Amino acid sequence: MTGASGFVGSHVVDALLAANYNVRCLVREKSNLGWLPLDRVELCRGSLTDTSSLDSAARGVDIVVHNAGALRAEGEALYDDVNVIGTRNLVHAVQKTAPRLQRFILMSSLAAGGPSGFGHPRREDDRDEPQSGYGRSKKSGEEEVERLDTALPWTILRPCPVYGPRDYGFLILARMAAQGFSFRIGGRAQQVQAVHVRDLVRATLLAVEAPRAVGRKYYVAHPAITDWHTVGRIMARAIGKPGFTLFVPRWAVPMVGRGAAVTSRVFRKPNALPADRLRDLLAPAWTCSTERAKAELGFEASTGLEAGMEETMSWYKTAGWL
Repeated sequence: MTGASGFVGSHVVDALLAANYNVRCLVREKSNLGWLPLDRVELCRGSLTDTSSLDSAARGVDIVVHNAGALRAEGEALYDDVNVIGTRNLVHAVQKTAPRLQRFILMSSLAAGGPSGFGHPRREDDRDEPQSGYGRSKKSGEEEVERLDTALPWTILRPCPVYGPRDYGFLILARMAAQGFSFRIGGRAQQVQAVHVRDLVRATLLAVEAPRAVGRKYYVAHPAITDWHTVGRIMARAIGKPGFTLFVPRWAVPMVGRGAAVTSRVFRKPNALPADRLRDLLAPAWTCSTERAKAELGFEASTGLEAGMEETMSWYKTAGWL
């Protein structure tokens, strides 16, 4: 498994171990391994750019869950290094060293399909139209897998935004909520969906084991459609805050991005709001149909947003992140 030490990956590891799989994790030298049960997994040090380490990690495996990816970067080349070239390297290593491979799960993203129309959730057979560098890199990573056709028993998962314990992605919203605020961008509210990490993990294990999933692509989401303002208010309510609305004009969104870029350079920290990801906030909707996942995998998300955010906010507080 790649990306095992991160948010989604560590939850997938927990579930695989609970299902009695033997788990080998490819981890970088500087990875924080605090969420991995080190006494129960096999570690392989390396990276997606180190082909010799990939050969060692893939040797003799039956299943690959490729969860590693660059979520935020300044420039498409940096996305491509991990999401495209790294995927290509892993696929080549699997072909060389894992002759009995039963399934290759690629964790992609709704961003690979692109935004949806308002009131028209994306379906797997729709034409893909990624609009960000991140989305284009995830789409290209998918193509590295798809071009092998039947030579690799692949399944691609495209989750919508994922939240839950251990997640940094929703932490900006959580910290706003802890101060009693929820943001709203001017104009028609953008439609979005979210999925609790527990549900995404269950979809992953179903994809590992379902014969029909070979050569198929699935959107993974909770079917309920919401918007970011509502998400923020739910998060605030979960910890007893009022959730006052912070209004952001649409014209100000690029300015927020430039401010975040300057701050990241000054403090020498990764930019949490790169410009290409901020532009995603201006799309009419980021929604998807879950019908194929339900029909072919038997997957239905079971954790609603209110209950899931209450759990997540409680975890943030306990972990000292708020």
